[in-house]
Amino acid sequence: NPLATGVANAVLDELLKPGFIDSVREKGEYLKGRLEGLVKKHPTVYVEQRGMGFLQGVQCSPTVPAGDMVNKLQSLGLLVPPAGENVIRVFPALIADKAALDEGIEILSKAAESFEAAAQGANKAAE
Repeated sequence: NPLATGVANAVLDELLKPGFIDSVREKGEYLKGRLEGLVKKHPTVYVEQRGMGFLQGVQCSPTVPAGDMVNKLQSLGLLVPPAGENVIRVFPALIADKAALDEGIEILSKAAESFEAAAQGANKAAE
């Protein structure tokens, strides 16, 4: 299949570029740091960062089901699947730049803020 062969060659060309793997490693550490910061900023929504490189996840608190978080993120334009026990998987494309990673983190933060606001509203209603 000439199309599949052409696509495979293009992918290999990118992977074999000098410095590509080092760049992925650096951006993976950057992503990990940003996710750890997200957990610190929203401790009532996100419990911990997990993973390494470009395959990471964030565990949601027991009050925020991962499925609900996945749906909220999708409505904000970020596609992430659930993984494991109440975890959302974060795995950007290897060619993503820091601006794209930052955009994803901002969406994760907006989603957390919406869950925090909903919890505050529920607490006020209970008073």
